[in-house]
This record gives sequence, structure tokens and C-alpha cells, in this order.
Amino acid sequence: MATTCSGCGVSLNGSDVLYTPDAKVVCATCNAKSDILETDKRAGNNIKSAGFGALAMAALTFIFNPFFLFTVLSSASAVYVLKSLSNKGDERFTKHIRNDRMLIYACCGLAMLINVVMVIGFFTFMAKAGAQLSRPRY
Repeated sequence: MATTCSGCGVSLNGSDVLYTPDAKVVCATCNAKSDILETDKRAGNNIKSAGFGALAMAALTFIFNPFFLFTVLSSASAVYVLKSLSNKGDERFTKHIRNDRMLIYACCGLAMLINVVMVIGFFTFMAKAGAQLSRPRY
């Protein structure tokens, strides 16, 4: 019994029938397009998650930051997200997060600001501690 593809309308034989997750009949071409679209959406969501993760790691640096590990990870994550959002080759992924684009930029910007404040604060603290140690004690 021949059926038709719900995506493009091509007639399919029994062995050529594939099904989508919501049980629609599709051909191999439409199934591949659907799979690529879902993969692109997942990559876009990974970029979005990395932006939120950058802010979370930057906030964590106020509590726990051994060897500036979370500062480095947060900065690297923010740079990755900003690079992905500005790269024209990644448009096929970032078009799926268009509604959250400004929020992601804000998270990355705030994460970078927190990271800079933490580094400046550390060097200021170390300079004051060094000045205290080098002061002669009579």
C-alpha cells in the first residue's frame, strides 16, 4: 500500500516510509531535513546555555574561585558565545535564538565585567598586601 510523504507529498512504498517523532509519514529527504533542523536548534540552544553559564560562573567567582579557574572558564565561555553570535557562518544556529539574542549579549557582557572586576580586585589586594609586607617594621 502506497502512502504519501507529509512533508513534500511524494508517493512512498512500504520500505521507504519513515516516521517523525510525532508519527507523521515522511520520505528520507524530509526526514534528513528535519534531523538537520533539530540539530541546528540544539546547537543554538548550546550557544544560549553557554551565555547563561558564563554569567553563572562569573557570579560563582564571588564565592569560590580557586586559581581563577572560574574566571577563566567564564571568560572563555563568554568569548565563545560572542564570537558565535557575530560569526556569519554560525547564522544557521543563531537564527533559532533570535528572541533571546539581547539577553545573551547582556549575560556575556555582565560576566566579562564581573571577571574584570575580580581580576582588578585581586591585583589591588596583592599590591596592598605586598606594600604591607615590604614596609619596615621597627
